[in-house]
Amino acid sequence: MANPARCNYRFWHAIHCEKIKTLEELNTEMQECIKRDNVQLEDYQGLDLDGCIIDYLTPEFFEDKDHLEKVKMIHCTIVKLPSGLFEKLKNVKEVNIGFNTITDIDEKVFSGLNNLDKLHFYGNKIDKLPENIFGDLVSLTELSFHANGVKSINSDLFKNNNQLTEISLTDNDITCLPNSVFENLSSLRILRLENNKIESVDQDALKGLKALEDLFLFKNLIKDLPSGVFQDLESLKQLDLNKNNIEQLDCNIFSGLHNLTSLDLSNNKIKEIPSNLFSSLQKLESLKLSNNCIESVAPGIFKGLRNLIRVSFYNNLIESLPSKLFEDNIQLTLLKLGKNRIQYIQKELLEGLNNLQEFSAEDNNIITIEEFSFKDLCNVNKLNLQNNKIEVLESNVFSGLQSLEQFHLRGNKIKQLAVGVFKDLKSLTCISLEENCLEVLNKGVFDGLTKVTQLQLYKNQIEVIEPAIFEDLKSLESLFLGENKLKNLELDTFKGLSSLTYLTLEDNQINNMPKGLFDSLQSLRSLYLSCNVIDSLATELFLKFDSLTHLDIRNTELSALYSGAFIGLITLSQLDLSENKINLIEPGAFKGLSNLDYMSLYKNNITELKVDTFKGLDNLNYLELGGNSIKSMNPEVLKPLLQLATLRLSGNQLAALPDNMLTECHNLSSIDLSENNITELPPNIFKPVESSLTFLSLSRNQLEELTSETIRNTPNLQYLYLDENKIKMIKPGAFDNLKSLMELLLHDNEITSVTSDCFTGLNDIYRIDLRNNQISDLSINTFDGCKSISSIDLDGNPLPTEVLDQFNLKYHKPEPIICICPGRKPSF
Repeated sequence: MANPARCNYRFWHAIHCEKIKTLEELNTEMQECIKRDNVQLEDYQGLDLDGCIIDYLTPEFFEDKDHLEKVKMIHCTIVKLPSGLFEKLKNVKEVNIGFNTITDIDEKVFSGLNNLDKLHFYGNKIDKLPENIFGDLVSLTELSFHANGVKSINSDLFKNNNQLTEISLTDNDITCLPNSVFENLSSLRILRLENNKIESVDQDALKGLKALEDLFLFKNLIKDLPSGVFQDLESLKQLDLNKNNIEQLDCNIFSGLHNLTSLDLSNNKIKEIPSNLFSSLQKLESLKLSNNCIESVAPGIFKGLRNLIRVSFYNNLIESLPSKLFEDNIQLTLLKLGKNRIQYIQKELLEGLNNLQEFSAEDNNIITIEEFSFKDLCNVNKLNLQNNKIEVLESNVFSGLQSLEQFHLRGNKIKQLAVGVFKDLKSLTCISLEENCLEVLNKGVFDGLTKVTQLQLYKNQIEVIEPAIFEDLKSLESLFLGENKLKNLELDTFKGLSSLTYLTLEDNQINNMPKGLFDSLQSLRSLYLSCNVIDSLATELFLKFDSLTHLDIRNTELSALYSGAFIGLITLSQLDLSENKINLIEPGAFKGLSNLDYMSLYKNNITELKVDTFKGLDNLNYLELGGNSIKSMNPEVLKPLLQLATLRLSGNQLAALPDNMLTECHNLSSIDLSENNITELPPNIFKPVESSLTFLSLSRNQLEELTSETIRNTPNLQYLYLDENKIKMIKPGAFDNLKSLMELLLHDNEITSVTSDCFTGLNDIYRIDLRNNQISDLSINTFDGCKSISSIDLDGNPLPTEVLDQFNLKYHKPEPIICICPGRKPSF
């Protein structure tokens, strides 16, 4: 087969050459491409070199290529660019040189490129630019010389480039901007100097930039800015000084920036803002002062800034703000005051801000909010006051917020909600009141909130919820009441919540749930009742649940499940009853759960299972019975579970299993019998699951010997766990019937020897774990018959060090990984 061509003609009218190793080969391949692809001169406008090894390019290479308009060299091995390299390319308009190994560049490398429009030179290793390197580029409009390691630029660098409109010198190591370096660039509109190491900017460094609109100086080390440094930037619209070390600003530093619309001073060390600092910025729209050390804000600092739209003081040290601070800023749509030390919000602070859409003052020390403080905020849709010290909410404190949709009051010290406190919030969709000190929810407090879809009330001290308190919340979908002190729930507690789909009541002290409590919740899909003191379930408690799919009743005082306990839950798919005290399950307890897919009875006090316990669970796929005290299994118990795929019986007291225990479980693929007292398995126990079983755990039992009769009828078994038993011997042929086995755990037993006959036919096995046994002699060839084996672990055996070293060299130890094996399904 012929080698693929290294040079090919591309649709963008260029010849693209890659991974060529010599200049001679490059010329040859290019000529072959022209001939092969019938490339006409008028269609040959560009040359792209990608990943080529050229070392030294010379001007002669371009002698017959004066028609080129674009040259691109990326990821190439090029050491030096010599003088006059491109001088034959009179028509070239764009040069792109990136990610090469260039360490040396001649001052006259770009000579002759009088028509060059764009130069991109990046990702190389040039720490110093020759003084007149761009001298011949008189037509250049766009220059990108980023990520090259440049440490300095001289004052005459751009003296002949007065056509430049955009310069990018980002991601270099420049430490200083010298005087007059850009003085000749009267057409420059964009100057990018971010992510350098600039510590100082000379007073006249930006002189002459009359047309400059965007100046990016973020991610540098600037500490001081000399007065008048921006005085020539009369067209500047955007100034980004984010992430520097600026500590103070001269009051006249921004004088003359009459067209500035965006100023970013965030992430500096500014402590004080002079009162007239922004007085000349009449067109300013966006001001970012976040993440500084500002302690106070002078009155009138924003006076006259009538176009201001966005202001951020986030993460400073401000304790108070002057009244009427924003009186001239009536166009404000976003105001961020979060993470300061503000103690109160006075009524005059936000007066007149009719256009404000988002106001955040989270993570402050706010204790008091004066009544009517938000009266003019008719367009605010998001209000964040979380993590403050608010204790009392006056009845008119939120007046005027008719457009508010998201309201965050989490993490305050609110003890009571006055009736009517939310009366104006007709557009509200989300209320966050978690982690407060609420004790009682009085009827009427949520009246009129017909659009609310989410209500967060968890982690309070709520003991009493008055009946029908949620009656007006017609659109409520999620209600979080967990981690409170609820004991008794009145019959009409949830009256009117016809749209509710998610309800959490976990971690309370609920012991009484009267029949009919949930009758209004026809749309509910998930109900969480875990960690309460529920000791019984009222008859027909769940009768009206037509849509419930998830029910969690973990860790309660529930001791018995009586017949009909879950009547009505025809759509339920997951039921978690783990960590209760259940010792009695009446036949018919799970009646009606025909769509149940997952059920956990883990860690209860179950000692026996009656014949009809699981009757009606026609679609159960996963059954967790681990951590109980079951001593025996009636062969009839599992017969109704025709769709069962995973059965977990770990941590019980099973010693003998009936031969016909799995008779009807033909879909069973995973069985966990670990942590029992099993000494042997009935010969035909796995016969009914012969075609489906892939995972079997017998860890931590009492098995003493493995023979071909120990585990039978499992031809598709892939994972077998026999660790922590008392196995002393593995007889030859013990795994003859396990041809599909992939992983075998035998660690922490008492095995003294193994031979190659033990593992005959295990062609798919990739891991065998024999750690912590008594094996003292082992041939390096023992596992050669296991064609797919990649991991043998023998640590903790009395084998000679040299033998262990041989095995470690031949077989890799498994890397620790987080694995979701067919074990206990996580609780929902």
